[in-house]
Amino acid sequence: MKAVESIQLIESMILEVKRDFSYNGFHFLLWGWLVMLAAVVNYILLNYVGYSNHWVGWPILMSIGGIITVVVTLRDKKSRRAQTILNRVMGQLWLTVIIGIVVVLFLMPQIGILNTYPIFVLLYGIGTFATGRIIKFTPLIIGGALCFVLAVVSAYQSFSNQLIIIALAILVSYIIPGHLLYNKYQKNV
Repeated sequence: MKAVESIQLIESMILEVKRDFSYNGFHFLLWGWLVMLAAVVNYILLNYVGYSNHWVGWPILMSIGGIITVVVTLRDKKSRRAQTILNRVMGQLWLTVIIGIVVVLFLMPQIGILNTYPIFVLLYGIGTFATGRIIKFTPLIIGGALCFVLAVVSAYQSFSNQLIIIALAILVSYIIPGHLLYNKYQKNV
């Protein structure tokens, strides 16, 4: 295989992942809006309502997201053509991020809630930054990089402010890039 053909093959594989990820940009948007909503609800219940179980939105919204994700993933798996290596890499990357989030959730009682939220923001950044680099999509790279900065800032904030930072991190790393990626895909279809 000549160098030009190799480059064309690699570019076509990246385009295929972008197409799949644009369609599955649904997951960015689903989780982005759910996490952002959970953070905002938590903030409002904590600061304006004074509800002692101000965290209640998280398990409810994350459970809904988990169910929807499983259903959509199983449906998509049936209709998907053969997986490329890049599809598998993306799947493994996000599985790793999800495992990291679950581990942090289990550590939360030991290390304290104030110490866990910056780690969540860092994990969001790792997933989106790496995804952006893999599929060569600048808004995801920028969103991930902003999450790295927001993770550091978050570590020096109160819990209440960390909720706002999580909402902001999700906006710049999932929601805005997710919409841009989906819109870009729609123009190419």
